[in-house]
Amino acid sequence: MKTQIGRWGNSLAIRIPKYIVDELALTVNGEVDCRLENGLLIIQPIHQLGKYSLQQLISQELQDEKEIDWGEPMGEEEW
Repeated sequence: MKTQIGRWGNSLAIRIPKYIVDELALTVNGEVDCRLENGLLIIQPIHQLGKYSLQQLISQELQDEKEIDWGEPMGEEEW
């Protein structure tokens, strides 16, 4: 697909069509890796995993946790 190179301050910018943005789940201020390979410009999205604190992870785990009823003890089990 053909697109144009524009100016962004003192740099050049490439407009990315919406269907590509949607397909690759790109976001404003998202990071991409730019490199040259055999004379081609390769632009590849860098998808970061969400950053969570330990407290956020634990609180989510505890909210999802439900007590399981295993029934009455059988045999010589002690509860």
